[in-house]
Amino acid sequence: MPKRILLIEHDKKRGFHFAKTINKNGYSCDVVNDGISAIEQYVHMLGKGTSYDLILLDAHLPNSDTAITSTAIRSIEREYMRIHRGFVPIIGLTDDSRIGKDDGKQMGMTTVKPKPIDGKDLLAVLMTQ
Repeated sequence: MPKRILLIEHDKKRGFHFAKTINKNGYSCDVVNDGISAIEQYVHMLGKGTSYDLILLDAHLPNSDTAITSTAIRSIEREYMRIHRGFVPIIGLTDDSRIGKDDGKQMGMTTVKPKPIDGKDLLAVLMTQ
């Protein structure tokens, strides 16, 4: 079961509610609102000698789109995490029905889940990773 989660959600209100649900259920959650901040936060954690157990990635991000963000995270992992412990699951969250699991995998995501996602469904995603 994941313990430390990076939530990348452009909608600050939705991010707040997701983080509240995540934290209330025993996980630790850092929230960023765009792709560049996500990459910076990920590198910051690696610099502290730790990482995330799971990344929840919104499919529509300002400043760096989802494909660039997930690809950058995977590139960083190849350089730094490979020796440490492998790859972190990246779960794409989207309300765009045109983005499917295959599209997500091509962008470096583990899988893609549709939005809207309520607290119960969010916890189910966390528990299966």
